Amino acid sequence: MAEAAQTVTTKQLREEIRGVLSALYAAAKAGNRTRLSEAGALIKIPLSLDFVDYFKFLRRYNYVAIDRTDQSLELTNEGKSIVDQGPDDEFNKDMSQHFARFINDEPEEQLIDLSEDTGEQKIPVEGGSEEAPFPPVAASAPGPGGTARSGWVEAKEPRADARSDSRPDLKTAQDPRKDGVPYPMGGKSEPKYVRYEAIGNGGIGTVYRARHSSLALDLAIKEIKDLFSYFNFLQRSEVVKHFREVVGQMALLNHPLIVRVLDQNADVAHPFFVMEMLPGGNLRQLIAKGEIPVERALICFLQICYALQAAHQASVIHGNLKPENILFDAQGNVRVADFGMTRLLQTDSDRPVPQVVTGTLGYLSPEQMRPGGQPSLLSDIYSLGIMFYEMLTGNLPGRRSPLPSEVNKELSKDIDTLFDKMTRDRPEERYPDVGAVLTDFYNFHKDGRYLKSGRIILLAAAP
Repeated sequence: MAEAAQTVTTKQLREEIRGVLSALYAAAKAGNRTRLSEAGALIKIPLSLDFVDYFKFLRRYNYVAIDRTDQSLELTNEGKSIVDQGPDDEFNKDMSQHFARFINDEPEEQLIDLSEDTGEQKIPVEGGSEEAPFPPVAASAPGPGGTARSGWVEAKEPRADARSDSRPDLKTAQDPRKDGVPYPMGGKSEPKYVRYEAIGNGGIGTVYRARHSSLALDLAIKEIKDLFSYFNFLQRSEVVKHFREVVGQMALLNHPLIVRVLDQNADVAHPFFVMEMLPGGNLRQLIAKGEIPVERALICFLQICYALQAAHQASVIHGNLKPENILFDAQGNVRVADFGMTRLLQTDSDRPVPQVVTGTLGYLSPEQMRPGGQPSLLSDIYSLGIMFYEMLTGNLPGRRSPLPSEVNKELSKDIDTLFDKMTRDRPEERYPDVGAVLTDFYNFHKDGRYLKSGRIILLAAAP
């Protein structure tokens, strides 16, 4: 083992503590009892501090216990959870407080790829059906169906044989003896939301299927759960402040093509916000099904443009446009989600913090990839152009990729012009705003097939 060091980074310390727990856990699984005097020799990874420093922490916060009969170490359930699932917010808080005198996080550049962060809205169900409605749920009496936490309660997984039309029977939904009856939360007999299974995961957090307990409305809850693994606990208050600001801005974006944000709670361990549930899946799923008809792709593109234009006019930048954030309602109309969420990974602190580049790699503008690069109106236009190409061709563009009209013969060279000007490397060479993109689009399509500027096409039935 290495000699004790004076300082250690948060990331390194977290990995070393988990390594210590993993070694003890492996020995226990092999049927070996490890005495405290033997534990140091069991650890094969280099440690920045003395083993006794790690042991004091693990014992103090109940990650390990000592069997007094033979002085052997045993992992508690909390310790096993850290090995199996990784450190959680409570662990990070305990670690930061206990080792504060040793921790020294020097600034370093990080690239956080948010490509898996998605509001995907489908439930895999046995028997081949992709979607199933919620089971009837009540939240007015205690019972075994759920576990209360953070402003909602967890409920049983929806049944595949539930009602076929996804709209709940209100009588049944108010029956506290049906499946999914939760425990009361925080002294209140009726929590506001009932939470079901996760339907999306990523770098910012996790999206869950949910229901408003008294109105029986199907909703989605996004819990900012994994975010704090990127920042130590001392920066939490700042991140929570940004969360309130970002969610507040999203809630004020009242537009038919933007996901409605209905509620939020930042005063819990894992801040969350509530949004409408959209049953039509997302653009990533649509692209994965194969070639999108040109008319459908262009209508989708126009709808995204109008949503983006409305947000920009309200001084809201998206910052992470990608197919996973383009959701669809039951009729197939676009709803753009997650405006400004990458701001949660920024900090105004004076203390040294990592230089973070946030976004999804394939859609980031060149300026966002540079150290200190921030999202902007022009970077949103760049990401929009990349998605435009992908919708029309089925592939992401590269440096030597053919133009859209060379891949899809139904397209005119006017489409090439739109794509090229949206995705120029130099921001000043791109369209100055979404309005300019729309102006060119309608100049290229004067036959009225896609209406005219300022008139939004809304689908009345799913394509």
